[in-house]
Amino acid sequence: MAHVVYGVWDGVVHDHRGLAPGAVAVLPGLQGFDEFDEGNHIRAFFGDRGFFVFDPDVHLIDALWRYMDKAAEQSCGKCTPCRMGTQLVSQALDAMRHGKPSPLSLDDIEALAEQMATTSLCGLGQTCANSLLAALHRHFPDYRRQFILGFSREKDWPQMLRQLTADGGDFLLTAAQSPRAVSPEAMQAELHALGMQSVTAPNVAMALQQALCDAGEHTLICVTGSLFLVGDTLKAMG
Repeated sequence: MAHVVYGVWDGVVHDHRGLAPGAVAVLPGLQGFDEFDEGNHIRAFFGDRGFFVFDPDVHLIDALWRYMDKAAEQSCGKCTPCRMGTQLVSQALDAMRHGKPSPLSLDDIEALAEQMATTSLCGLGQTCANSLLAALHRHFPDYRRQFILGFSREKDWPQMLRQLTADGGDFLLTAAQSPRAVSPEAMQAELHALGMQSVTAPNVAMALQQALCDAGEHTLICVTGSLFLVGDTLKAMG
């Protein structure tokens, strides 16, 4: 019997996490929906009406990436929203599933998915992001966001700091190897004045090491604030 752990279908959220399989009634449309073929159990299902996860060990971002990657492979390429949107979203999800900095934020991914749905020419582009949008709108896991932040003094770094930290997260403050870098202590004082907690690291390599050590399965690490900081991070990553 196909017991739904969680999912969204036709706009309806199903969330049975923490419940024993026998405590949840099988949805009528999923009777016998156990195996794709003999011995090949269905762990999750994604379609144009939403998605279901049947196995609690399924990683949602990984599953969404597989679905979008297949859509990118099957895109005919005639219209830009589908041709480019599927590729860009797939690449961003691929980075996230590997715990790497994503080229797109979740807001960027959502905007691209909405654009694909409303402006693509064919059914593939119009519907392939429906499962992704359902996850973003209704059921995206509570991912922990960890920011490695560093700024240059010639920028309005206090304003940038306020904007980047407005939605919360964990903040690791450091300085790139540049004479123009703002000290981690100065940034920490600015956040302290806003009533926000933060941690400092003397250099980018140590900040990255600490972030990776602290990261869990559902941690997104974002390095931002300065191109010098990003450059030092890439060097530290080898």
